Amino acid sequence: MFGLGRKWPRRTAQIAAVGMLAASGSMFVASTALAAPVPAGGNNGTVQINGQDIKNGNDPHLSCPVVVNWSGFDVPVAPKTNDYTVSFAGVAPTGGTINTIAPSDPTSGSFTTSTNTATYYLSSPDAKANHKGEIHVNVTVSTTSASHTDTKSKTVWLQSCTVAPPANTVTVTGACDTSAHVFSWTVVTDPVDTVSGTWTATAGGASTAWTAASGSTFTTGLVNDINVALTTAGWTLTATHVTAPGHAACTAANNQVSVSGTCNGANNGYSWQLSTTPATQGIGGTFAPSGGATTAFTTNANGVATFATDVQHSSLDWAVTTAGWPSHGASSGTVGAAALCSVNQPQPGQVSVSGHCNTTTQGYDWTVTTAPTAAGVDGTWSANGGAASSWSTDPTGHATFSSGVGENTIGLTVTTNNWNISPTATTTACVTPGQAAAAVDEANHCKSGMNLTLSNMNGTADTTFTVTDPDGNTQQVDVRAGQLKKLSFPVTEDTTGTLSVSAPGLAKQTFTYDKNCASVLGIKHTRKPHTPTHKPVVEGEHAQLPFTGFDTHRYLVDGAALFFFGAVLCMLGARRKNEDYIY
Repeated sequence: MFGLGRKWPRRTAQIAAVGMLAASGSMFVASTALAAPVPAGGNNGTVQINGQDIKNGNDPHLSCPVVVNWSGFDVPVAPKTNDYTVSFAGVAPTGGTINTIAPSDPTSGSFTTSTNTATYYLSSPDAKANHKGEIHVNVTVSTTSASHTDTKSKTVWLQSCTVAPPANTVTVTGACDTSAHVFSWTVVTDPVDTVSGTWTATAGGASTAWTAASGSTFTTGLVNDINVALTTAGWTLTATHVTAPGHAACTAANNQVSVSGTCNGANNGYSWQLSTTPATQGIGGTFAPSGGATTAFTTNANGVATFATDVQHSSLDWAVTTAGWPSHGASSGTVGAAALCSVNQPQPGQVSVSGHCNTTTQGYDWTVTTAPTAAGVDGTWSANGGAASSWSTDPTGHATFSSGVGENTIGLTVTTNNWNISPTATTTACVTPGQAAAAVDEANHCKSGMNLTLSNMNGTADTTFTVTDPDGNTQQVDVRAGQLKKLSFPVTEDTTGTLSVSAPGLAKQTFTYDKNCASVLGIKHTRKPHTPTHKPVVEGEHAQLPFTGFDTHRYLVDGAALFFFGAVLCMLGARRKNEDYIY
């Protein structure tokens, strides 16, 4: 070892110096690594602050709106989310307060994916823009992912920040589609989007809904003058009343459809044809034999579509699904073959008719039936020789119609070839319905109680009474027309009985009976009291027995007289006996 006061050789000193520098460098690296560990689960994403042109992300001169992009973040595990806040502040030399305006996104929120985008429209009421119309703004974005928060900030020059956000306008224009022979309307939105609304013919009628992306269309048939309204909020129409120029290809003389059919030449089925006027290719729809499966069709270059059915189907259901076809009239229907194949005819076809009374109208309902079942069999009917009306069978082979009161006999004709029918038909005349005449009477008697009389004597139809007796029991009592029924209900002494009665056409009636029928049997004697002139011999003796009204004085006098007459008779009897002994 070298002493501290000893001089080192030059070579030795150089080696020692290099060693000390190496040692101090390694200690610095080690201390730096320990002082800056990488946090586990920290933010792995990138935040970019740009204008609408993302490619200019590093350009400090941007235009409103400001677009903030998050990318490459870890996807959080529920219920955790990636949370963020965005703030704007004016910076010298322009300064001022920076506000976000609609339709900006919220300045705070969260996302659960690895990416997110938020757009902000800015305005400043007091910033002093430079000669280029720019304001100096600091944008700060704070993002929390997992348990770590990362804050990024950027100061930029922004222009056009006081310009209003997109106008959200919708423009509708129309023209005749000469290939489809309908008016077509083009919807253009600013900015590009999809909107919905309704259109109504200016001449009146129901509203029709439409939905269209910018640049797409909707059709209105032959209507070229319409009123338009929007149902999507936040958008404005540049015009609510729009008109398309007229065109010969979009007139009422066009867009006509006709369907016809007949037995084919082989007599083994039916041939059908749908024709368009003017002849138009590409008109779509469906055919179906009555009760059969549906088949789609499209008209050919001649504007025609054909179809065939077997001999069992002499009628056809059809429908056109292309908008604007036909321009007026029904877009679907059922048509019968003009000429039937011979195998379909029961040599000849038979038509029957039946009728019945309609009890509501007092008229008559009639049903025509074909055998075999056939649609499009036509004819006329008339009641009592009156004016004739037409009838035609439907796909089920039936036709229905009604005649008036008293018209229970009708005459019929068939105008379709090869069908026969009875020239007249009669059904049973309607009978005028009867009318009940419900009435009620009630009388009370001590012996029988409450006596009820239910009457329908003046009625011409039966009726039913509803009776609730004194015990609270309810019963239905039927009374035929021209009859009556009597019912009795006992009532207990010193109680009140209640009856209620109702019937169709008779308001509810209620009767009560307070029964109090007990009485004392015998004759009640009432005489004027007699005041005796002498004091009664027996204490407590009264001129009348108490509570009876009995006249004691009179009957004592009568008793004394009878006793006197009895004594006289006894004396006379004794005297007569003595005289008998003398003899």
